[in-house]
Amino acid sequence: MPASAHSLLTAPTPFAGWTALVHAPHPATDFLSWLLGSAGAEVVPATEIGAAAPPWALTLTSADGTARYRAGFVGVDRPGWEDCSDAAAWGWGGLAAMTGEPDGPPLAPGAPLAAMCAAIHAMLALSAAAYARLAAADVRVALGDVIASMIEVAALRYAVDGSVRIRAGDTWGLAGWGVYHCRDGAIAIALRDPVQLGVLADLSHQPELRDARFADFMWGIAALGDEAGALITAGLLDSAVDEVAAGLRAAHIACAPVLPLAGLTADTHLRARGSFVAEDGLLLPRFPVRAPAGPPLAGPFAGEATASARPLAGVRVLDISSVWAGPMAARLLAELGAEVIKPERPGSGAGTFRTGLAWERSLYQILNDRNKQMYRCDFRDPAGIAAFQALVCEADVLIENFIPGQAERLGIDADTLHTLNPRLAVVSMPALGLSGPQAEAAGYGSTIEQAAGLGWLYADPEGQPHRSGINFSDPVAGVYAALGAVLALCGARERTRVEVSQQDAALSLMRPALIAFQQDGTQPRAVAAQPDGAGGWQVDGVPVRAVPDIAGTPDAPGSAALHWLAHPDGRDYPLPVLPWQGAFARAVAPVPATMPEPMG
Repeated sequence: MPASAHSLLTAPTPFAGWTALVHAPHPATDFLSWLLGSAGAEVVPATEIGAAAPPWALTLTSADGTARYRAGFVGVDRPGWEDCSDAAAWGWGGLAAMTGEPDGPPLAPGAPLAAMCAAIHAMLALSAAAYARLAAADVRVALGDVIASMIEVAALRYAVDGSVRIRAGDTWGLAGWGVYHCRDGAIAIALRDPVQLGVLADLSHQPELRDARFADFMWGIAALGDEAGALITAGLLDSAVDEVAAGLRAAHIACAPVLPLAGLTADTHLRARGSFVAEDGLLLPRFPVRAPAGPPLAGPFAGEATASARPLAGVRVLDISSVWAGPMAARLLAELGAEVIKPERPGSGAGTFRTGLAWERSLYQILNDRNKQMYRCDFRDPAGIAAFQALVCEADVLIENFIPGQAERLGIDADTLHTLNPRLAVVSMPALGLSGPQAEAAGYGSTIEQAAGLGWLYADPEGQPHRSGINFSDPVAGVYAALGAVLALCGARERTRVEVSQQDAALSLMRPALIAFQQDGTQPRAVAAQPDGAGGWQVDGVPVRAVPDIAGTPDAPGSAALHWLAHPDGRDYPLPVLPWQGAFARAVAPVPATMPEPMG
């Protein structure tokens, strides 16, 4: 791989010379201040509360004073709950109900994850306003809406067959897809098919897993999945974590040892990548968007953001990514007004959940390929390559999440693409980054979140880490990659490469926990919901809602973050929209994904 692919250690700084004035302390404001500071802005605490606060927690002003944006945050957008805790917003948004043991209480993370995710969304909105050279933009983010937007796959599954994802512990009800305890620690594993199940059968000394009765095993789902899961769990208890990890990685199977929290900053892969920086004597996560610094944004700034504004109008995006995080990034750009074109390889699948109907589209595609122009493109065929290259010549952004080296094998690596179009911003989203000793290791959301330490935010009272109720690193990386694309558009755009490692994206959310741990040894613990006396649960006085509560019905969505859409397969689906109010709020009505047409 070219050396340049390994040296993306700088951050884009389009806000150099801008001032971020902080009016109100809040975990979301703190994280947004860090994001803006990483992008070049000077962060200044307000000496007194003026007209900008509340509800505005932060004001961002351009160097020449002609652009002025405001950001504010609430917990739950409902009277009386605006100032609720981060954990309560997590429960209201639906993710707590999916996390924890089946016979235990719902769990929220022991860190302000909802606030940090809300801050990333606010950063995306402010950056889009700056790219569009708007003079004024206000964005107000409800933490509960941000969390509700992340239960997207579960909401679609509920719309298809009424199934509701509930608490299923570390294995999430899937065989070979979760966190497993070994004799000397724990390991996260994500098995894809019977071949990979057979590899784990050998490593766990459970030859029965190779039996024909598990031949239908795919992505953790099988008719005898409970039996397979029990065999895996029992077999790994006597195994060593490092031996299992080495064997799985040799077979290109996604896995991640669950490192002790003290070992996260010493991880050889993260250290080799420079994923930590020294701040005030502490080692803290680096801003996960890596790209050339570029010149600062300058005016003229004119116009004001409205709910119907399309700040990325005129931007053309090529989406050649798959599954969740990459397509989500491109979908967010489409919702901000970009024209998104998605070439698909014939016969390829973008995910694991299917409707079972003749229309035969993956739920991931229904979720994230709306508002895109879909085409079939065979990269192994010269005509397909020629058609794709013609699109590259006219594009502004390309998003891919290949394993390092795969783009080179297909002849669509960044150097080749920049030869065709030097102004193309190539956004790469590898699971573990473009560099480092584990760069070519496979990774999925459930393993990446553990590789970044997020399992410790769900630690039980005994201090054992657990998994979240979703593959949490996927949607987080998706928002970061959309942000990286917008920051790249703000720059000089000369052979620009943007790297957003999904591991680094998740690692950034460990910032508060790592500060506390390094300062005084504080270990995070999950926040357990309490019975509400009526058969339900609550966190800090706010109800814990389940998937049906969030999804609602086509006539009455359960969350402002979801919009029901009639689809060509004859069903209605609840789809997430931009989870904020004010600037560009839900500006683009969802247009269903359609079967791709041949390209050329």
